Amino acid sequence: MIKKLSFILVLWWLLLSACLGILLLGNAPRIPRPSLMENRMLSGFPELSAQSLLDGSFFSGIEDFLSDGFFGREDLISFTDHLTSLLDLRSQEQKLMAEEAETNRLLSGDAGEEEDLIPLSSSPLLSLLVPCAKAENTAVPSLVLHTEGGADRLIYSYPLENIEASAVILNTLRHMLGPEGEVHFLQPPVAAVARNLMGATRSPVSWESTMEEVLQSMVGEGVYIHNVPEILNDPLMRRERCYFFTDHHWSELGAWYCASAIARSRGYPSIPYEEMTYQDISMGKEGNREDLARLPEPLLPTRSTVVTHLTEETEIPLHNPRAHTYTSYINNTRVPWRRFTSGFGTERRALLISDSFGNCFLPYLLPFYSEVQMTDLRANYYDAALAGGTFRQVLALQNIDDIYLVLSTSNGVNSRNFLSVFPKMITD
Repeated sequence: MIKKLSFILVLWWLLLSACLGILLLGNAPRIPRPSLMENRMLSGFPELSAQSLLDGSFFSGIEDFLSDGFFGREDLISFTDHLTSLLDLRSQEQKLMAEEAETNRLLSGDAGEEEDLIPLSSSPLLSLLVPCAKAENTAVPSLVLHTEGGADRLIYSYPLENIEASAVILNTLRHMLGPEGEVHFLQPPVAAVARNLMGATRSPVSWESTMEEVLQSMVGEGVYIHNVPEILNDPLMRRERCYFFTDHHWSELGAWYCASAIARSRGYPSIPYEEMTYQDISMGKEGNREDLARLPEPLLPTRSTVVTHLTEETEIPLHNPRAHTYTSYINNTRVPWRRFTSGFGTERRALLISDSFGNCFLPYLLPFYSEVQMTDLRANYYDAALAGGTFRQVLALQNIDDIYLVLSTSNGVNSRNFLSVFPKMITD
């Protein structure tokens, strides 16, 4: 009797699995399409051929097709990510070790080996880029933590050739705009550096970055370099939550300080932080401290879309509070292009080129522009086929007035992404 019951259960399980497979095969989208949550192309139905059968690629393709076509897939992923964060059973020591490893990767792992960098003095790209002035000061620009005891700690140093190459890139972007166009550059340090400033054993009293001043001296008219460590120094000394404790990003408060400083420097009124409304979500805890992500709600209704093939737009919510991570801000980084229609009738358009640090900065640009667009030019993020053209081709069709670059120190002046990938993107 038990054997018969087991056979029936197995039989029904096989039948149910077969029916589910048939249902997925019949209803899953059969062409590749972009995932708005995962920032990748989901698999379509694989090509059936003698070669694909022989090498096994057809069967592995079927597996990817069924996995990517599963109904309710994005809701399941969101729920799983949230559950994982709630059930994080690592010890405090394990969490600190993981954070230290991630910090080391962010500070140095993205810079690339020397052979990965493009020496602009000999690159064929040089003739296509706008030259820059040479630095007058020969001192090595750096980011330093100053302490009470006088034992300053060097965090970053910036070779002058890297700054010169960065200036060439910024000048070239300014050259793509109209006569009144502006380019604004910000390089926020990652959270681990700020946490050292706020709570290291040697009691840091300030931090100082000299890279921005040197870079400003090299760029042309209409290019503005904003010193993020200088802007955030006093708020961090007051222990304001400009960075997260459980994440390597800055917070929307840190982004607001920088956006407000830019507005004031250009003679515009800044929007008081308290005048905006926020949706608060918990990102987790470190000891007794809770990391609270405050999602800025726009002052006027804002339409948020992902743009593919130049004109195909998919509307998505501005924020995603269900994520309970930094990805909640503007519903995560999306490829290849974003468009935010703000409702403010300024008749001006801005483009934000950024890594994920731009996600909590973007809402503070909306009051100053009728439309803010966004893209990510890091390696493996910008897809020209999906966008409908190279970055330069797409930009030429958008009537952009101003460009903002918000790149963390992992993807800024010392990084392979900025020194090698950006020149290719802006010259193709």
